[in-house]
Amino acid sequence: MEILPTYKELKRFLNYNKKTILLSILAVFLLTVTLVAYNIYARNQSESKKQDYISQEEILTISEKDPENVTLEELNSMNEALEADRYEFSFSVEDEFQGIVSNQYVIYSAITQEEVIEKVEAGAGIQIIPNPELAITLVNDNDIMKVSIGTGNQEQNQLIAHAYYDLISNGNIPFFSNKTVYQYDPAPVLEEENWLESAGTQLVNISNMVIIIGIIGVIIIAVIIGVLVAIVKSVFQKTVPLMYKLETETTDKVLQYTKLSKMGEEEFHNSLTYAVSQPENKRKLVLSDQDFSILNQYDSDSMEISDQPRIVVSKEVSNLNPSYVFDEVIVLVKLNTTAKSWYHNQRIQLKRMSAYVTVIVY
Repeated sequence: MEILPTYKELKRFLNYNKKTILLSILAVFLLTVTLVAYNIYARNQSESKKQDYISQEEILTISEKDPENVTLEELNSMNEALEADRYEFSFSVEDEFQGIVSNQYVIYSAITQEEVIEKVEAGAGIQIIPNPELAITLVNDNDIMKVSIGTGNQEQNQLIAHAYYDLISNGNIPFFSNKTVYQYDPAPVLEEENWLESAGTQLVNISNMVIIIGIIGVIIIAVIIGVLVAIVKSVFQKTVPLMYKLETETTDKVLQYTKLSKMGEEEFHNSLTYAVSQPENKRKLVLSDQDFSILNQYDSDSMEISDQPRIVVSKEVSNLNPSYVFDEVIVLVKLNTTAKSWYHNQRIQLKRMSAYVTVIVY
């Protein structure tokens, strides 16, 4: 007994349920696009809501307290405010004799000397608040020095960063007078902008790959879901679907006449008539739950065999003359129209007959 469907049956199933599958694929795509769009919208909304940080005055008040009097909450609030909207730029320093200067502490000390701070404040036109030690940070990233300015005020961060940038670029800091300075940024930028700028190309490449993989993944998942929806629909629908198991006995024969539905009405009637009437020397019972107008011609045109019509058309086995004997029973099943309950009811009643059963699916 065949359990798995054949290639032709699978092909017919997919073709017959293509509308359901395509609608399911479309629904999955729309759902995916909606979820992605909502995710982007939610992220943008979250990013657009700037956190409320403490003011410069509050930062100054906390920084002037004795360390033992500063609470952890105050310290965290001050650090968050100083790290927000920082401006930064990167550079490296090369000594003619020693090569690249990699000691960040030496460079930090050089750029935070009192005379340098005075020049920066003069160039920016503002005072560095709360103090240079808190507002100016320097990080060594593979011998590339990254200066970050955070005062708790974005506009002041920008002014101070530009003043520092100009001093270092023009060699107006004594420590850099006999050294070569390489700038890696055309101008100071916000930290997040600088990060995107340095990793932009890589992000674009990753994004393209992720998009391609994502599209392929969504297509595969959508097709699988579409097929599963078609299968579930076939299992739970009340009418007989394609690839439905119609055989109940090993002697049953199932003929697929699904292409008849694409014919004209007259051609359809002729083909169905021929399928039912052959061979002519057998007594046949034709069962169908559909309109008898298609099949009534069998009764009028059929000959009698032993006082019994050669072909008897009926909707129910229970409506038959008990004295009739049949060589073959033909059950006509119209896809997605013939009720499963009707078909199973007829098959149960046919178990009393010795005639073999042919199921014609159209």
